[in-house]
Amino acid sequence: MKKITQLYVAIFISISALTSVHAHCQVPCGIFDDEVRFSIMLEDTTTIAKAIKKISSGKESQEQVVRWVLNKEKHAQAIQRTALDYFLAQRIKADKPHYEDHLKAVHKIITLAMKNKQQTSAELAAELETAIKDYQKIYFAK
Repeated sequence: MKKITQLYVAIFISISALTSVHAHCQVPCGIFDDEVRFSIMLEDTTTIAKAIKKISSGKESQEQVVRWVLNKEKHAQAIQRTALDYFLAQRIKADKPHYEDHLKAVHKIITLAMKNKQQTSAELAAELETAIKDYQKIYFAK
């Protein structure tokens, strides 16, 4: 019985570790690479745009369409997690200049990512990419 319990604990810890790797740590470790986060979000938007194109093409099998839909939603969720767990929770500080501009920009990213999960619109995917690039400009403005 003890070995089975240990096995379940080991499996639980392994699964927990895998699911928490997606977001940057909240130790706080003090290790931040903001440019990488923006690059990853932009790469996610490229995947979303490709998924929308494949879903809308009418050339894919039903199984492949399902895979593209799941992939599109996964990448939109990743953008939301980065915006929330990395930028909102750790990088945007209430006492810093242009706090409201940062909040509005991140809110727009989160909302557009949500809409990209709900719809297959190339225009929405382009809007999401633009919102991320716009926030990148705000974020790195001196």
